[in-house]
Amino acid sequence: MYDAFVQAYDELFPVHRATLDFLAGIVAPPAATLDIGCASGGHAIALVKRGYACTGIDPSRPLIDAARSRAEGIPIPPEFLEGGSGDLAALFTDRRFRLMLCLGNTLPHLESLADVDSFLVDCARFLEPGGAIVIQLLNYSVLLRDKPASLPMIEVGRWRFERHYDYLAGAIAFSTILTELRTGAASFGSTRLLPVRPAVLEAVMEKAGLRVETIVSSWKGETFMDESSALVIAVGRKDD
Repeated sequence: MYDAFVQAYDELFPVHRATLDFLAGIVAPPAATLDIGCASGGHAIALVKRGYACTGIDPSRPLIDAARSRAEGIPIPPEFLEGGSGDLAALFTDRRFRLMLCLGNTLPHLESLADVDSFLVDCARFLEPGGAIVIQLLNYSVLLRDKPASLPMIEVGRWRFERHYDYLAGAIAFSTILTELRTGAASFGSTRLLPVRPAVLEAVMEKAGLRVETIVSSWKGETFMDESSALVIAVGRKDD
């Protein structure tokens, strides 16, 4: 469903300085960095400009094409590859990273907890000793308790983005409406999300060999509260 987001993604989900500052506090440049689910490449490009060596992967070819186009003219641009969370072993047989990113609620797009477990095992495999992974997702403890029918609408520039939830047994049906305000043209999408609770995420990370260093609720490092925080930002470290 994300192929339709190519024109709107950068406006809907801009890169914030607080995110970049937080990541620099976890692993400083010039670390080799992998952005998993990089979308149109905003974070990878911003990190390259801060001195990181970045690679971004995403299963959407239109988004990868957009990322490559955005990176044109950068002296040492990020490398953008088409691929998803299950493709790490095929893409990076002989490579290791100091920093891995899985941002923007990417992790819940996996189909099962077994897939989450396999993905994090792969991440640990391709992290250098001492390296870190940063995972950002919604707090599904709150969402499963309150069961909101929709998330806050985003309206910015010429776009309106609506997000709706339907709660199923062990999953959430996620549907979207992206409207171009100037023309009224609308794109509809849907996908299935796996509601990974914070405690489950922490347990699976530890099982994969990723020591959970911190869990916060914002890029400013605000304290995470399981029953009230909207976001989960977890940092896992691969010990030396």
